[in-house]
Amino acid sequence: MKNILLFVDLGIDDAFTLIYLLKKRNVNLIGVVAGYGNISRNKSYRNVKYILELAGREDIQVISGSTKPLDGSEPEFYPEIHGEEGLGPFRPPVSSDVFQDVSNFSLMFDLIQEYANDVTIVATGRFTALAMAWELNPAIMSNVSKTVIMGGAFLVPGNVTENAEANFHGDPIAANVLAERVPNLTILPFNATLDSYITPEQINQIDEAQKDEVGKLLKPLFEYYYVFYQTTNPQLPRTPIHDLVAAMVALDVPVVTTYEERIVRVSYHDPITYGLSTADFRAVPTQCGEDASCSRIGIVLDRDVYVKELLSVYALPVENREHEPKKGDTPHRDQEQMFRRKRSWI
Repeated sequence: MKNILLFVDLGIDDAFTLIYLLKKRNVNLIGVVAGYGNISRNKSYRNVKYILELAGREDIQVISGSTKPLDGSEPEFYPEIHGEEGLGPFRPPVSSDVFQDVSNFSLMFDLIQEYANDVTIVATGRFTALAMAWELNPAIMSNVSKTVIMGGAFLVPGNVTENAEANFHGDPIAANVLAERVPNLTILPFNATLDSYITPEQINQIDEAQKDEVGKLLKPLFEYYYVFYQTTNPQLPRTPIHDLVAAMVALDVPVVTTYEERIVRVSYHDPITYGLSTADFRAVPTQCGEDASCSRIGIVLDRDVYVKELLSVYALPVENREHEPKKGDTPHRDQEQMFRRKRSWI
C-alpha cells in the first residue's frame, strides 16, 4: 500500500490525476493540499472537495495551501485552458468564497508524522506550499520517503515563456527551494511528459468503462482541454496530461525508462530567464555531494506503459465509497443537473 500526499492547483490535468489516484488499487491517499496555480486557492480547494464528494471519499483530508508565490506577487490564472472554475465545462454549485477562511495547513504535518518514513509526496501544481512546509518544519518534512513533482523544462523551450514551464514559472523561488533542499526528489519535466497524451479514441474507451459518478467527469474535461490544444496548436493532434506521469512514477509504474541524476537550479532573479530550470548535462557533470544534492530527472517516457496503465486504472470503480450515486443521477451529459445538488461538504 502506497501512502500518497497530493499537492494540486486543481485544474483539468490535476483532476485527471486525482481521479487516477482514487481509482488506483493499493493507494492510500492520505490528503490533498489545494493551492493556487491554474486557478485560485479557494477554487482549487472547492474543486478537490467536490471531486472527493463525487467519489464518496469525503474521508480524505483536504488542506488549504498557498494563495500566491513566495515573492508576494499576484498569481496569473488560466481560465482559457481550465475554465473559469477550473473544471472545464463544469460549474460546482458552491462559491469558492465559502472556503476563503479555511486555515488548516498544520494538518499536513500531522499526516506526515502519522505516516512517518512511509509517505510519498506528489506535487503537480505550483510548489509554494511544499517549499513553505520545508522552510517551516524541515524536521517533520524529513519523514517524507520521496517526493515526485511535475515541472520544469530541460534543454527545450518552456510552455509559458520561451524559457520556463508553468509550474516553475509560477513560483521559481519555491521550485528552487525544492531543488536545493528536498532529498529523494524526482522531477518529471514538461519535455519528458509530452507523450502523455490521450487521444479522442482512448477517452471514448475510458468513458464507456465508467460506472461511477466521478469517472464520468473525465470525458467532458478532456473535450474542454482538447479544444484548447486544437485551437492554440492545431498541429498537435493530442492532449497531454503531464501531471499523470508524476502520479504513476510515485507508484512505481515503470512509465519512465530513463533518468539522469543532476544538480538542478531554477532562475528567479532575471526577468528574461525567470523560471528557467537548469541542470548540468555535460558528459562529465558537476558531482553531487553534501553541498549540492542531485535530483532525479525523468528523460524518456514509455508511452505503451502509460497508455496501458491509464486505460486499466480508469476502468476501475472507486473503492471504499461512503455512498452510492442516487438512483436517477445522470451527471455525465447534463452538467447543470450534475452540479445542481448542494451537499454536506460546504
